[in-house]
Amino acid sequence: MYSNGFIVQEFHSPTNYVDSFIYKGIEAYHQWPLLSRYDKTAQELSRKVLWKSLPNGLSEYKEFITERDVLFEYLCECELRQIAVRILFLESDYADEKCVLPDNNLNFIGFEYCSIPIDNIIITDFDMHSNTLFKEYKKNLNEYGLFNSYQDALSFKMRYDELMKSGVVGDGGIDAYIFKVSEL
Repeated sequence: MYSNGFIVQEFHSPTNYVDSFIYKGIEAYHQWPLLSRYDKTAQELSRKVLWKSLPNGLSEYKEFITERDVLFEYLCECELRQIAVRILFLESDYADEKCVLPDNNLNFIGFEYCSIPIDNIIITDFDMHSNTLFKEYKKNLNEYGLFNSYQDALSFKMRYDELMKSGVVGDGGIDAYIFKVSEL
């Protein structure tokens, strides 16, 4: 698995995407709290976090913070504004964004199958069909609504992909990965 990077979420801003079980995964809280602040500092820092400058004046959207100094700058600004945040560190076989594994102790919270770009389609499908199509997987969820083992997440991924190909779930043709989710 690659160390993909960090996501910063506003702790007091739940997304409410899931109703049928407790869920504290990748889509549990709104991401990038400074993005919704409209002053110059917040907007510049949000651009720095979300966009990587490329040659020829182009830029590329990023899902994760991959540089420690940028993470530190972002967290300092959130602290100055008294914004309570949680920091997730994600690892997966997604190879387009990588960073160095942090030195800090990480608190593993589970494995989640999630699309890139990060989107709530898989977790909302799981919630909507958890008592029918995915009943057997719901019993494998931990206290965070995530899978404790990679094998459980892989089994769910295979079932979800099968149902997506037949048009029962999903938006079709999504790139998705099993993420190891930890809190910093």
